[in-house]
Amino acid sequence: MSGARRSLLIVTGAALALAGCSWLPDYFGAQSKPPLPGKRVSVLELERSLNPDPKLVDVQVRLPKPYVNPDWPEDGGYPSHAMYHLQLGYDLKQAWRADIGSGKESDERLSSQPVVADGKVFTWDAESHVSAFDAKSGNRLWRIDLTPEDKDSGAIGGGVAYDQGRVFATTAYGDVVALDGKTGKEVWRQRVGIPFRTGPTVDDSRVFAVSYDNQVHALNESDGKVAWTYTGVAENAQLLGGASAAVEKGIVVAPFSSGELVALRADTGRLVWSDSLTRAGRVSSVGTINDIAGR
Repeated sequence: MSGARRSLLIVTGAALALAGCSWLPDYFGAQSKPPLPGKRVSVLELERSLNPDPKLVDVQVRLPKPYVNPDWPEDGGYPSHAMYHLQLGYDLKQAWRADIGSGKESDERLSSQPVVADGKVFTWDAESHVSAFDAKSGNRLWRIDLTPEDKDSGAIGGGVAYDQGRVFATTAYGDVVALDGKTGKEVWRQRVGIPFRTGPTVDDSRVFAVSYDNQVHALNESDGKVAWTYTGVAENAQLLGGASAAVEKGIVVAPFSSGELVALRADTGRLVWSDSLTRAGRVSSVGTINDIAGR
């Protein structure tokens, strides 16, 4: 009996203690206090509203005259990645359709885009195959597998670029390869040993490629020999794919997965300037990824 009384007293005492708390919901019988006065502002960094600048209301947007672009030899169009105002036809129709090879699978990803030059379309598939198609008919001209003999197919990354009759490819196996644009025959192969996630950039007798570990490799276009290498800050967390380097007037601008952006001399690799695009505030695990995926 004494045990029963103790249980009753504990329950009753707990109920009295709860009843005295002001933070209880209404179903406990407590009275809710009115909210604090003032304007509510979100503490989440990503919740922002964009408002137009009233000073720009009367500013007219003027575009340069549109022009017909004959080729698209690299991922970003031309080495500078600045394509300006391209002309597009009014009556777009599918000219042809062709199978370029393997696409997205459980262990494969296609992160490269086709390039167009010299009346041909050059493609890269998820199994490291490079193909050439006639730009008018879509007929396949040649196809070559760049997977090393001692490696399995299905590595993620790689891409192609075109310059002066040759197709230049970077692979996820750490190779930079030059192919004859007409036949697909291998001209030279340089083993770097570090995977490439994006295609190369070719300009002024140099092939520039950014490897997985944030290094810029400059190779001679003629024979594939390494001219110089610049090493950035390594980053473990990064996005699949990425952005290739841009080249303009002897300056190479390379983005890294660490959030670094560097400008280098194209002839020597000497650092001209650098900046960091990392975010100060991070509200989620995704916010810890600083990879620059845009060109």
